[in-house]
Amino acid sequence: MWGWALVFILVSGSAWAQGTRCTLSGQVVDRTQAGLPGATVVVVALEGATSSRGTATDAQGQFVLARLRPGAYEVTVRHIGYQTRTDTVQLRQPYQKWEVRLDPVTQELAGVTITQTDQTPDPIPSLPTLVIDQAFLRRYQAAGNFAEALEKLPGLSAITTGTGIGKPVIRGMSFNRIQVNDKGIAQQGQQWGADHGLEIDPYDLERVAIVKGPGALRYGSDAMGGVIALQPPEFPPVGEGQAELYQVYKGNNSLWGTSGVVRGQTSRHTYRLRLSTQDYADYRVPASTFTYNRYVLPIEGERLKNSAGQERNVAGSWGWRNDHWQLQVHGSHFAQRVGLFTGSHGIPRAYQLAHDGNYRNQDLPRQVNHHDKLLVNATWLRPGGWWELDLGYQRNDRREESLPHAHGYYGPLPEDNLGLGLVLQTGTAHLRWHHSLGAQHQQVWGLSFQQQRNRRSGFEFLLPDYTSGSTGLFGIHTWQPHPAWTWEGGVRVDGARHQIAAYREPVYDTTGTWQFDRQRNPSIDRSFGNLSGALGVRWEPRESLRVKVHAGTSFRMPTPVELSANGMHHGTMRHEVGDADLRSERGWQGDLAVEWTPRPSFFLSLSPFFSYYDNYLYLRPSVQYALRLPPSEFFPEGEWFSLAEAGQIYRYVQARAVYTGGEWQVRYQPLRGVTLLTAVEYVWNQNLNEATPLPFTPPFSCLQEAEWSLLQDRKRVQNLFVRVSYHQFAAQRRVDRNEPATPGYALVETAAGITLAFDAWSCTLEWQVRNLLDERYMNHLSRYRLLNLPEPGRNHVVSLRVPLRWKTSVRDQPN
Repeated sequence: MWGWALVFILVSGSAWAQGTRCTLSGQVVDRTQAGLPGATVVVVALEGATSSRGTATDAQGQFVLARLRPGAYEVTVRHIGYQTRTDTVQLRQPYQKWEVRLDPVTQELAGVTITQTDQTPDPIPSLPTLVIDQAFLRRYQAAGNFAEALEKLPGLSAITTGTGIGKPVIRGMSFNRIQVNDKGIAQQGQQWGADHGLEIDPYDLERVAIVKGPGALRYGSDAMGGVIALQPPEFPPVGEGQAELYQVYKGNNSLWGTSGVVRGQTSRHTYRLRLSTQDYADYRVPASTFTYNRYVLPIEGERLKNSAGQERNVAGSWGWRNDHWQLQVHGSHFAQRVGLFTGSHGIPRAYQLAHDGNYRNQDLPRQVNHHDKLLVNATWLRPGGWWELDLGYQRNDRREESLPHAHGYYGPLPEDNLGLGLVLQTGTAHLRWHHSLGAQHQQVWGLSFQQQRNRRSGFEFLLPDYTSGSTGLFGIHTWQPHPAWTWEGGVRVDGARHQIAAYREPVYDTTGTWQFDRQRNPSIDRSFGNLSGALGVRWEPRESLRVKVHAGTSFRMPTPVELSANGMHHGTMRHEVGDADLRSERGWQGDLAVEWTPRPSFFLSLSPFFSYYDNYLYLRPSVQYALRLPPSEFFPEGEWFSLAEAGQIYRYVQARAVYTGGEWQVRYQPLRGVTLLTAVEYVWNQNLNEATPLPFTPPFSCLQEAEWSLLQDRKRVQNLFVRVSYHQFAAQRRVDRNEPATPGYALVETAAGITLAFDAWSCTLEWQVRNLLDERYMNHLSRYRLLNLPEPGRNHVVSLRVPLRWKTSVRDQPN
């Protein structure tokens, strides 16, 4: 209650600051200062996840957007044949003019908008942030999933399990340290598992903001290492409807993907519906054998057996607004069924690897995942500021199916093949109050709640049933004493309680006779509390130079999984053991980002970082591979627990740790239409207690890319380009105990594309090849490298995009 009282006092005390509604008007021009008619102008309020408006320029290139509340906006301007322009505009006066000049598309970085900015749903001025659009995601469709596509960005990588499962990694951190935030609500779907991918439709992403640094001050415990914020989709101008059909084919695993969307906007309403589907077969590898545990095993037809999968996804949204309110409702259903290589669920046998006559079936073992999500975002404009409310409900149903006898299961045969079933339900609520204390000072106060309930099923045991609740209160103050200086500081208080049920399971002998019940984990009731703060500054001495410095403390509370897990997790090939006495992680982190643009054709960025963690929590591999656990683990002293074909034992432990490294990026356009890119990243970490590296650390890498736009802005040909990239990865020999090292490798990728314009429609056709030289390599962050399995070979990708537009009505926006 004291938190609500504090918010009420602060809000009441600032009510004198009477806000005013602003009008943004201006003109979109070309290099000759001539107006550009038909350009799309979209403004997105940076402090919230729902406030967005759009319009189109008139015959003179002019536009007007009225009834905007004061604050910071990201304004995006698009026009066919010209570079997309994204700028930040601060609205402080009742009437404000803004002129923007668009350059021909030859100046655009490879046809992709990558905005080096600090704007997220709640901007963090002092942290390095990337904002990428849908064009970037489609640019790297050769990647197996959304997380792998992000590997082209410096500081980001992915933990993969085959081609259908990927988890994002930011500066070597993943799992519960990286928050995926969808329209203001944290994605919750068993993200602790290395073999649990994102339940996100890869075709439904239009704009993504990536914070490379501690975002826990705004987003809570799961944002200790960074944030991937999925932004709301843009809507067409008022009175216009849009549709798009996207088709993609990938040759390596014979993937067919289709996605279609319809959307529109009236004077008070918005609507959007997307349907997506993709089916893929077992993927090819450039190898006919692999070695596991000194056994040489076959890969028949150079295809990894049972790596096929399918997805069926639907998402829709509806919005309403008037002069004071804005409401958006989003709903989605994600369905995935993906096979797992048989070696991930036990020691592979040659007879299990024989071709079964079908490259597209998802045989046992496999994952079947369903994720349902309902999100509500509301904004209420008040004198002196505005309220924002985000509500979310998610239901994640994850099924890991396999044969009971493959894991030494004795006793009555289960009725089905459900090895492990996990149903997680999450309710989330965020309330924020934004207000201004004058031209130089702004504040944001927020209150967050989350309640979770997890229920397990299946003949295997990994974690018990539990309920978990958390709440957080934060306040952030931004001070801009001069246009070149922006200071930001804040504090956050969090509390959580995990109530974990005890679990006992029957034990049978080899004849199937019940012997006794044993306890896999006791009842656990733990509460946690945290206080953290941060201070940052952004300095822009001139338009071409930006320097950002951020320092503060961050935190992460142990999850119920880390406190109570005690079982074989076959999807990751390890037995995971939790610890009920774990404490909260505490981190001290510092970030520096320097961005220099001396001229439009040259961009340089440098982003070093350093972090020290007390009680850093991670899964530590045991010293040796074991088929049995020590007698004291589950049974009275002197008895043993046998695990047939069990993997390596990993325990959740804590230690003092250091993370450091950085990213360096250079983009240069030496000639008209030619773009050169170099991106370098490096992560170094150390377990200070044991003087060993931490597991699954990404290796040093360097990406070099060149693109040449041959034709632009012709009558029929809007763009024609070719691209080649060379991505080199160093060997990773800094590994934890019993963690295999991986040799270095390099990947070559090529691409070409053309955009054709017709009277009423247009189309974009692209072709690309990943791993052009069919390199056999081991990805250090791949789960399958533990089985000495190589990554996918050469992959041809062809995609076609056909957008359509039409007029629905001619009505003005509400006044």
